[in-house]
Amino acid sequence: MENQVKDLLEKLELRHDQIDIDKLNEALYYLNEINLSDLCQRLLRSTKPHKFLETLTELNFTVQLLKSFPPSKIFEALYEPKNTKRPIDLVITLDKVNYYIQIKSLSNSIRENQQAQAVKEIRRQIKPILCKRGKCYFNRLV
Repeated sequence: MENQVKDLLEKLELRHDQIDIDKLNEALYYLNEINLSDLCQRLLRSTKPHKFLETLTELNFTVQLLKSFPPSKIFEALYEPKNTKRPIDLVITLDKVNYYIQIKSLSNSIRENQQAQAVKEIRRQIKPILCKRGKCYFNRLV
């Protein structure tokens, strides 16, 4: 599986080193061991960097959560079960209680979006002023 992970990271042009490959292989092996191969396959089938990173976030969260349980705890985990009314990423059954987990990516705050729009507008309005010596200045708003 190591070559498959390395090939995928290179195909997606994501920066990585051997430690990244080893940790990802360890996580994939663990998930396969506990019958969460659907999550592993979704990651390995990624064709776009942002989808890969979204799935990697789900994978890392799932591995950290499940490894935090004491070894004596018996649990069942399902990835994206088909029989739920709304999209659920993970269902964990622990001590006869079902936990439904939806993993969300955090979006930019309203303030960050407004700042980004303001910067974009300023950049759009700036025009270079050619001087006698052929130098460009970007300090005048139109």
